Amino acid sequence: MKIWSSLPLVLALISSVTYAIEYPEHDPQRILTVSKNVSGQNVYGLDMRYLDRMLDDLSRHAGHYPPSFDSAEQKRRASQDLNVLLGMLDVLLKDKKLNLQILLRSAIANRMGHNLDIPGSAEKAEQQFQALLQAAPGSPQGNYQFGIFLAATGRLVQSVPYLEKSLAMGVEEANYSLGMAYLGTGNKQAALVRLREYLKIEPNDNSMRELIKTIELEQSGSLKNN
Repeated sequence: MKIWSSLPLVLALISSVTYAIEYPEHDPQRILTVSKNVSGQNVYGLDMRYLDRMLDDLSRHAGHYPPSFDSAEQKRRASQDLNVLLGMLDVLLKDKKLNLQILLRSAIANRMGHNLDIPGSAEKAEQQFQALLQAAPGSPQGNYQFGIFLAATGRLVQSVPYLEKSLAMGVEEANYSLGMAYLGTGNKQAALVRLREYLKIEPNDNSMRELIKTIELEQSGSLKNN
């Protein structure tokens, strides 16, 4: 019996191995900083560390589709935070000078916005990833994040080259998404290679350990039937 041919099933498996961590309280306004220069004038800046912390916390829950939250209230807060964040990033990107670091973060935020069903996020993510990779085709995170986005939007075959490229550039977490993409396209042998590598990085992921065992059992059964 072929149990890995369904995209919805693969997406559900992606979600099922996400660790259950509570989504914390955030204040998106903290991203914008104000200080005084020597002349006493206001100088506006960005707290990139806080921005990245927010994106990291959001990715734990909305980094894959379907998103995973402990409660409807946590999902509501995350969606609200992300909506505010997307608006702020849109304003920052209106600057005539293209900032690739902001563009990457906006593309990632819109990718997660798509997972949370925020209208227009998928289209923005697509445009921003394309613009980013046109300007910086060798971006490890750009290729990795675009690969995840393509997989989440049902384009598993198209996602593989970007995920492979990011893995070759040292993004080891690509093993997970790449393994799931191979699994969704029916290439179980390639999937096992990547998922085993992922398990070396995350040895406590018991759900993934069980998934690998299931694939191995199905493969051994297929070989016996041939």
